[in-house]
Amino acid sequence: MIESKCFLCEPDADLLVTAEGPVFTMVGLGPVSPTYVIVASQFHLPSLADLAIEVPAVIDSIFRVRRKIESIRGPLVMTEHGRVPVCRDYDDHEKHCFHGHALLFGVNSAALDPARDYYSSRVEFDAIGPALAYAAQQDAYLLVSRSPEAYEILSGPLNAPRQLARTLAAIGADEAQAADWRISPRRSDAVMMAAVLRTAMELSK
Repeated sequence: MIESKCFLCEPDADLLVTAEGPVFTMVGLGPVSPTYVIVASQFHLPSLADLAIEVPAVIDSIFRVRRKIESIRGPLVMTEHGRVPVCRDYDDHEKHCFHGHALLFGVNSAALDPARDYYSSRVEFDAIGPALAYAAQQDAYLLVSRSPEAYEILSGPLNAPRQLARTLAAIGADEAQAADWRISPRRSDAVMMAAVLRTAMELSK
């Protein structure tokens, strides 16, 4: 299935939270946890690792955005499926829009532990810069960060499914039935979450 319109190329204004330099922040459709935020590149690049090479300032931007939201909403797990076309879900014969982005979930970090079973390699880092530098050397990868000081890069996928991180987060939040955002978009919940975050971010400046 190929999306006719990329939701990151044309983000829904009602879901936008902030725009900071090379990245913007929005609430994703189908929120599966009390906080569900997308931090996306303003540019068409395959991953945040690629963006960090082109625009090194992105590392600080992502770190600041995450810290700010965590100060408002509590701890978040950050994930990124690097070098996967954002608009391709089911069709392996076509490629659509590469648009590097990370997902931030308000779930227990242990919910993402099963992701390790879908990859042959795991390397840990204590900062986002070195993690993205290593990720840039991989063909495809999954970044999992349980805190701003803990990152792991999973590579060598072993039949890793699309939306693996979101599915595991949904299961961890007892929302397994809402894992597919197309089936369960919950747009009104997402719009409300975005409005709350926008207000909180403004008040915390």
